[in-house]
Amino acid sequence: MSRVRSAKNLRDCDDAHSPIAGLPDHWEASKFGYHFTESDERNGEEPPGPLLSISEYRGVELNTRTDGQKASLDVSNYRVVRPNQLAANMMWLNHGGIGVSLLTGHVSPDYKVFRISKRFEPRYVHHLFRSSRYVGYFASIATGVRPNAQRVTKTVLDATPVPLPSLEEQVQIADFLDRETGEIDAMVGKLGELTEKLEARRSAVIRTELADPDFRYPRVPLQGIAQIGSGDAISADEISDEGDFAVYGGNGIRGFTSSFNQNEDRVLVGRQGALCGNVHLVKAPFWASEHALVLRTYVSDVDLRWLAYATRDLELGRLSTAAAQPGITATGVGREVLPCPSPIEQKRIADHLDVMTARIDAMLAKVAELKALLIERRAALITDVVTGKKETA
Repeated sequence: MSRVRSAKNLRDCDDAHSPIAGLPDHWEASKFGYHFTESDERNGEEPPGPLLSISEYRGVELNTRTDGQKASLDVSNYRVVRPNQLAANMMWLNHGGIGVSLLTGHVSPDYKVFRISKRFEPRYVHHLFRSSRYVGYFASIATGVRPNAQRVTKTVLDATPVPLPSLEEQVQIADFLDRETGEIDAMVGKLGELTEKLEARRSAVIRTELADPDFRYPRVPLQGIAQIGSGDAISADEISDEGDFAVYGGNGIRGFTSSFNQNEDRVLVGRQGALCGNVHLVKAPFWASEHALVLRTYVSDVDLRWLAYATRDLELGRLSTAAAQPGITATGVGREVLPCPSPIEQKRIADHLDVMTARIDAMLAKVAELKALLIERRAALITDVVTGKKETA
């Protein structure tokens, strides 16, 4: 029995939600399992390369994470990935957790690695399965309770329909997308550099305004200004949909309640994960997650805006412990010392910083908007080209 057939015939028996719906009539179509063979090569005692991960935006890359769960010290059972092989995080396919590697290295044993048949150009495969068409399809076929852990099984993946244009067309598509996405990526990179400069400028403005080189203000540990606690876990169905501020932490959206009065504004500090050390002034009412420390001032005349600026300037992320799940503690944060001006001076500082940072924040928002548009354009372009909707000639 043939493993390929015309896309037109396959489209006739597939609905509009199929990832191959609307393909050019002259393209053939097949299934994933016919052309992608799982590789079970493992590291053993000598890994052939470094630890790799799969970025939602960049694909397979060196794992440089310094936060969150670290790789096991024993990587003998980790899967080997070689150039032109397809690596897939089966619990992250609905977020672009798949890509063709250009590197030799190893990935988590929970990942899958596939050899690609000669019928496919690896670069085309890379763009195809990371297109919004397939990301959306993977989301529809994945199963699981948690929204950030939706698994696609090997059996279901093998049955996934795939377009099979001629190898010549695949190469032409890959060349076109490599060129076009490269230009977009360069622009996104420039915007990233601009964002870093603006954020550095914002930090410098805050640091300069808070500076007290002449020791005009008394030095006070943070625990002398505010009581520091953390949120408590509650079930997700207890979260109100009517205006409560939700703090997102860990591996997904989780609802928590603070042990303090939720009808008062608070300063929150990220305690774990990627948000470790991040500081935000939160308006009541809100839910505070267990991944956040909650700062409650002892006296009402402390300006919470000033406290947020001053706490952010402490760069609390540097206190993160070297553990499997890095984080900061209320005790460690409480020992941090900062200059404490009078309430009148706090208000003056906060008023000035509100104006200065608002200008920078407005520029950051514009840069973020432009970056989002470029990324959206990139995703749309890839999908249109790998499905034959847009010609590359």
